[in-house]
Amino acid sequence: MNIITVRINGMEYNLKAEENDAYLHMVARYVDKKISTLMENNSKISRPDATILAALNLGDEAFKSKEAYERINENYKALVNEQKSLISEIEKLKAALEQASLENQELKLKACNLETLQQYSSKEELKKMDEQMDIMESLVKEVQEENKKIKQENEKYVTVNKKLFSEKRRLGDEVCDKNRKIKELLKEIEVKNIEILHEKQRKNSLLKINA
Repeated sequence: MNIITVRINGMEYNLKAEENDAYLHMVARYVDKKISTLMENNSKISRPDATILAALNLGDEAFKSKEAYERINENYKALVNEQKSLISEIEKLKAALEQASLENQELKLKACNLETLQQYSSKEELKKMDEQMDIMESLVKEVQEENKKIKQENEKYVTVNKKLFSEKRRLGDEVCDKNRKIKELLKEIEVKNIEILHEKQRKNSLLKINA
């Protein structure tokens, strides 16, 4: 665990964390900038008030990051459900394609079988069988094309799904880190403010005694 000293709002704080020094300094500078900006925009604001307002702003950012994470999580779940639906549809189309292929093979075998051909008493019946075979082949081609399109769509959703999952995990880690750092910094600031308040009270007591 790293122990480093950072400066926030003109005061030094000792931080203990598992992250590297560069990251901890970056977080401290971010908080310090928030407080400094508030004091620059309002010259009448005190340091403790600026600290509290900065904490509120950081909390607001953390909640908004959490909401963004939850929205992405909901989108991710919706895509997963849609993907499952597409996979189910693909399986049904595969089954229909296999059935159509079997029927087509049976028809071709019957067409090639002389004994079967002799059962037809007229050219019209043979023509009707040929038409049925053509229709079946056309249906098989349509199912194959539809299956190809669904497969392409599924690949697209898989890619989006991976991106959303990666973004979801990144935002989740970011929200957790930010919340934890904010809590640690606020705790350090609160302790420091209490120390400053006690020191101020002690000095005031000394002044009264001397008076």
